[in-house]
Amino acid sequence: MARNKDTENSTPSAPAPADNDIAKLTKVTDQDLAEAMVDEYGAKYSKDGKRLLKGPRYASLYNIKKGTEIIGKFAFDSCSSLTSINIPTSVAAIGDCAFDNCSSLTSITIPPSVTAIGDSAFSYCSRLTSITIPPSVTTIGKDAFSSCKSLTSITIPPSVTTIGYEAFRGCESLTSITIPPSVINIGSGAFRGCESLTSITIPPSVINIGSGAFRGCESLTSITIPPSVI
Repeated sequence: MARNKDTENSTPSAPAPADNDIAKLTKVTDQDLAEAMVDEYGAKYSKDGKRLLKGPRYASLYNIKKGTEIIGKFAFDSCSSLTSINIPTSVAAIGDCAFDNCSSLTSITIPPSVTAIGDSAFSYCSRLTSITIPPSVTTIGKDAFSSCKSLTSITIPPSVTTIGYEAFRGCESLTSITIPPSVINIGSGAFRGCESLTSITIPPSVINIGSGAFRGCESLTSITIPPSVI
């Protein structure tokens, strides 16, 4: 597929949405879709152009239009042909299940404007090998990268305070992970089934480790739990 001609290089970052607004901002209704503007690739945008409601269904490459601030819930869900996506620096939030089950997506860079990664945003992206999470992100949603079976390593930036429920469940190729000293909560099942994970350091900022957080981590031989954990 041809690339669209919009680029993101000169777009200023959008203001970060408040946490309690993210679910509302990323929700896509039938009315939204009925009133949407459709680009030359079949992608649907809100009338003001700030919200990507639905990505093109059969694209292998796609550049999200500059000025887009929100990637809506389920925007690229099960787009099995998608191998590469260009997210502009105007995007502040990636909605729940936005790239869920994009089974051909191999790598992605999240721009430094994004503050929130929604629940199941990249779950079941089975060919995803690498991902860059910028220091603007404060929350990694539940199941955000679950069952990304080809993901080998990931660095969580020092802005993240919560690793959500089963955020990395079933990432069976993940061998190492760095948890920054900003993290307070590690959700239940966060690394469950990460069978190749050999070591992990939990920083002294962590006060809560959820049940089953490291269940099924068959290669994990040692772990140090800091005295901060209650």
